[in-house]
Amino acid sequence: MNRYNAPPVIYPSGRSLLEAYGLVLAWTCGLLTLSGWLLTAGGSAFIFAAVAAVLLVVGVTALRCWRSADHGQLHWDGKCWRWESQAGHTLAQKHKQEQEQEQEQSICVIVDFQSWLLIRMENQSHACQWLWLERKNAPHRWLDLRRAIYAPHRDIGLEHGLELHGNSDRTNFQL
Repeated sequence: MNRYNAPPVIYPSGRSLLEAYGLVLAWTCGLLTLSGWLLTAGGSAFIFAAVAAVLLVVGVTALRCWRSADHGQLHWDGKCWRWESQAGHTLAQKHKQEQEQEQEQSICVIVDFQSWLLIRMENQSHACQWLWLERKNAPHRWLDLRRAIYAPHRDIGLEHGLELHGNSDRTNFQL
């Protein structure tokens, strides 16, 4: 069987408007649901104030998380994925970040809306990061990115002349 890897690609990522709209929609649904519950249940002023405080804290937290979303570039070099952050960090944070960037990342597509992708990246030490990738960030590289994400990737064993066969219970190696 002939297998091809996707060509190398570098794709920019940052704050997503789709993510912001989703957060606003979720917060608004929570506001309407809790408001309806308070109106029909006839809650006291204390309960109303507590619910309003919780909604305010959740909204501010969501806004802060969205505004602090990491900007950077997703790299596919033909063999492995890497994330390169462009956020400003202190020297200690930058050194730690450089060590993490040297690690290979695995990618899992969580949601695919054709023009938006939500992916989960996990490095070898199991630290994960979520990224919203949008076509509008680099339309001329979007299809290359999708090819790299969905293309079957070469197994390390195949590169060394080993062919892997098997199921989840066992693996047979044949030269």
